[in-house]
Amino acid sequence: MQYLKNNRRTISKEINSIESRSQYSSDIQRVLFALSPGTEVLFIEAVGNMGDILASIGSLRNFKERYMHLSLVFAIQEKFLPLIENNRFITRGFGYTFGMDTYDYAVVFDLSAICSEWESRNFPDITETRPEILNKYLELPEKEKYTSFYQVSENEKRVADQFLKERNLQDKKLVGIALKSAELYKDYPIEKYETVVRTFQDRKEVHFLIFDQSIEVTWPYKNYTSIYGLNIREVAALLQRCSCLITVDSGLLHLAGVLIIPIIFLYGISSWEARTKYYKAINISSKLDCIPCWRGKDQRCKKLSEKDIMHRSACMEEIKVAEITEAILEIIDERGCTCSR
Repeated sequence: MQYLKNNRRTISKEINSIESRSQYSSDIQRVLFALSPGTEVLFIEAVGNMGDILASIGSLRNFKERYMHLSLVFAIQEKFLPLIENNRFITRGFGYTFGMDTYDYAVVFDLSAICSEWESRNFPDITETRPEILNKYLELPEKEKYTSFYQVSENEKRVADQFLKERNLQDKKLVGIALKSAELYKDYPIEKYETVVRTFQDRKEVHFLIFDQSIEVTWPYKNYTSIYGLNIREVAALLQRCSCLITVDSGLLHLAGVLIIPIIFLYGISSWEARTKYYKAINISSKLDCIPCWRGKDQRCKKLSEKDIMHRSACMEEIKVAEITEAILEIIDERGCTCSR
C-alpha cells in the first residue's frame, strides 16, 4: 500500500482544495472498505505528548466508527501507554520504535506529520483542533463535536476516594491546578498561582490540588495539596473529582476536556479555538495584540526586552489573577456558568 500512503501525503498538501480531495476521496474509501475484516491499520504518534495523544484518540474513534471491520493499532511513546488502557476503539497499543512504519501493515498514518504539515501551511491562523485536522485528512464525516475517549476504572475511583478520605477532602470543592506545561515558555508564573490559592484561604470549603509530576509545592497555606509522583491514571482519577482545572497549554488540559471537567484555560502562545473549542472551558488571556504568536521554544518573546530570556512570555505574565479567581467563583458557586467564553 505504499502507493496509497504516497497519495495521502499528496492530499494532505492540498487539503484546503475541495477539488484535489474529491479526486482521491472515493479511492481511499474504496481501498479501506475493501480491506479484509481484522486488517490492522497503524497510527503513529512518534513524538506527541499526553495532549497530542488524547486529542488524536478523538479521530481514531471516528475512524473506527466508519471502518468497523478494521483493527486500529496505535504506536506511541511507551510511557503514555496507560492513556489508552480500556479504550474500546483501539485494538492494541505499543511503544513506538523508529522505522516501524515500514513493517508489514496495510496502511500507516503518521499523525504528527499530518498535523505539523497542516499547521505550517495555516500559520499563524491556526484555529482547527487536532481531531478536526485529522478528520479532514482521513476524509471522515464532519462531527458536531470531536470527542476523545478515556475511562477511569472503578478501582481507580476507589483509590481516589481513599486518597481524599485520608486527607479529609472528600466533602471539599476541589480546584485543580496544572502547574506547568511541557515547555517553560507556555507557563504561567508560579507565584501568581500561589496568589490564587492565598486568595481562597477563607473559603474553607474550597481546596486546591496542585498537579505536577516533578516537584512538591511548599506554600505556607493549608488549603492545597501537592499532587506529585502519581502515575497518569491515578492523576486522572483525582482530576475527575475536581470542580474545575486551571491550566495552561498542557496534557492535563486535554485530560480534563476528555473527562468533561470545566477548564479555566490560560492562553497566549496558542489559541483557545485550537485547544478548547470542544471542551467545557472559560478562556482567559491578556489583552496583547500579538496573541496567539505560536512561537516555539527557540524563539524569544518579542514583547520582552530581555533578549537572553527564552522561557518567559509577556502574554502569560500579564494574565490577571483577579480574572482567574472570578472564573473559579463562577464555577464553584454555580452562578450560571456555561464555560463557553
